[in-house]
Amino acid sequence: MNLLLYFFEMDLPRSNRQENLSLAYISAVVAQAGYDCGRPGSIDVGEDLEIYTIIKNKNGKLLKSGPNLYIQAKSSQNYEISEDGMYIKYDLDIDNYNKLVTIEDRVYPIILILYCMPAEEDQWLNICEANTTLRHCGYWICLMGEPESTNKESIRVYIPRDQVFDARALKIIMDKIRKEEFLN
Repeated sequence: MNLLLYFFEMDLPRSNRQENLSLAYISAVVAQAGYDCGRPGSIDVGEDLEIYTIIKNKNGKLLKSGPNLYIQAKSSQNYEISEDGMYIKYDLDIDNYNKLVTIEDRVYPIILILYCMPAEEDQWLNICEANTTLRHCGYWICLMGEPESTNKESIRVYIPRDQVFDARALKIIMDKIRKEEFLN
C-alpha cells in the first residue's frame, strides 16, 4: 500500500471528533455573545478554553481584557436525564472533577461544559445552504468549592437542565465574574 494513501485513509478517532465539535459549539456561543476565546496554554491543567472580553484602547486597538472564564469542555452521548427531568447525569473522570472543585490559588473561575451529542455520528452535524446545525446542546456547571472526591475513577455530576450554555447564559456568567460573584 502506498504510504501516502495510508495516511489519507486514517480517520481522527471518534473521541477527538467529539471534542472538536464541543469546542466548535462553545466557540460559536462565545462569538454570538460578543466575547473571544482561545486555548489557555500547552500544559494540561484541566482548562480547554479561556473566554475573555475584547476592548478597544484609546488608539482604537483591540485588547484582551479580564476577568476571564476558563472552560473544561466535555462531549458525550453517555449521559442520562434524571427521573424528574431536571438534571443531566454525567460520570466525570475523577481527575477532571478534582481540578474543577479546587478554589485555592485560582484567580478566575472554571466551569464544566458538557456538550450532549446524539449517539449516531451522522446526526452530530448537518450542513445545508440554509443552515448549519449541531444537534443537541451544552450545559454548564461550576463545581468550584465542592469537596474533592476520593473515588478512584469517576464521580456522577448532576448538571441542571436549565443551565444551557448559550449566549444569554454566558453574558450572565461573565457579568457575575466581573462583579466577583460566585457562579453557583
